[in-house]
Amino acid sequence: MPFSCGVDSCFTLYRHRQGLAGRRNRRIAAGVVMNGFDIWLDQDGAHGMYAGLLDSAAALLESQHAACIPMASNFHELPTVWGDSHGTHLVSGLRLLAGRFDSALIPSTTTYSWLARAWGSHPVSDRHLSSRTFRVADDGAELHRPQKAKVIAQWPEAMRLLRVCFENPASAANCCRCEKCIRTILSFRAAGCQLPAAFARDVTDRQVGRVRLRTQAHVVRWQHILQAARAAGLGRTGWARAIRTAIRRSRRRWVLDRLRRPFVPVRNLVRLLVRGSSLSRGQLTKAARGAQGPASRS
Repeated sequence: MPFSCGVDSCFTLYRHRQGLAGRRNRRIAAGVVMNGFDIWLDQDGAHGMYAGLLDSAAALLESQHAACIPMASNFHELPTVWGDSHGTHLVSGLRLLAGRFDSALIPSTTTYSWLARAWGSHPVSDRHLSSRTFRVADDGAELHRPQKAKVIAQWPEAMRLLRVCFENPASAANCCRCEKCIRTILSFRAAGCQLPAAFARDVTDRQVGRVRLRTQAHVVRWQHILQAARAAGLGRTGWARAIRTAIRRSRRRWVLDRLRRPFVPVRNLVRLLVRGSSLSRGQLTKAARGAQGPASRS
């Protein structure tokens, strides 16, 4: 299996190694830690980030008696859209080991309740990446993130070494500020679990309410957390109300963005006439900083 120290991959490893999957249980013998997947080879601090990730992954895999296999890939240099192609990225690496293993499990990031979502790794499409001698299967699509968090909470090493954040430059630690960190913290909270030691600090209701959900996929994931909170009798807590606030604000921004879109060419023309560039002040500042050092992935 590919292993990233995240919620989905930790859940797949732990439940299969502990025999929690029933008749679907598989003996996972190794995890592949892909350098160049979540962490791109040419981004700032990539070496330090991957080194930290690999140390944590090795410890987690060892605790479940599975081998750790480091692998590097420059797949992202191909002219593809990552959101559409990352499943093939993972499987192309895994199939290099087809002489040693007969199958691979891909930790699912899409649930069966939302199969209409088009995504590069999907319960419907992953199995079509199999061959006659190497079977590829999706795993865990029947559960939402809070349900997976409840299973992972039984694994002390995962609570200490879980890593979901790739927005903390040159660090293997979770930033506790980005959308994914906050979403993961709330998933454990909705599952009735303590804050994992992997997160240095908890989040406030204000932070939750101000998170920007940029796509419908993000909204659906946060709705899953809200559903879990309601099922646990936590639907009226301050943080559950803050989730509803974040969803409303994000949807309002989408409407405003659609209304602004027809006027973007006019705005860019005005900027070009006044400043000599159609970029915003923030974009100009970022471009100037980028010119001073190596390019990094946004």
